[in-house]
Amino acid sequence: VWAAVRPGDVMIRLGVTSTKVEELGLTTDKAFVDLAQLDSFTLPGRPFAMVEGPNGTVQLESPIAGVVSARNETLIENPGVLARNAECVDDAWLVELDVDDDAELVRAELEEAFPR
Repeated sequence: VWAAVRPGDVMIRLGVTSTKVEELGLTTDKAFVDLAQLDSFTLPGRPFAMVEGPNGTVQLESPIAGVVSARNETLIENPGVLARNAECVDDAWLVELDVDDDAELVRAELEEAFPR
């Protein structure tokens, strides 16, 4: 899972890494995506999406608590977008979460969840 926080924002976008896309064998015509419902609450370690490809299925877990404020409906209709550019924050994000914490706390939590 990747997460993107915009400066000064308390909304994060979550997506699936290109490594996971490759492991699942996703192609432009062999993929399936299921996303959490709008306004649903997610916790760290809880699934927010399911991605299926020829090599298997994975439930993606949230790194942070928040409310699903947007879903990338394009991916439900055309999951092959993930196969072309999984790490693209503008096109291949899965869900957006609104979080109650301030942006700096969110950034710190995500850095802990995704050490470099």
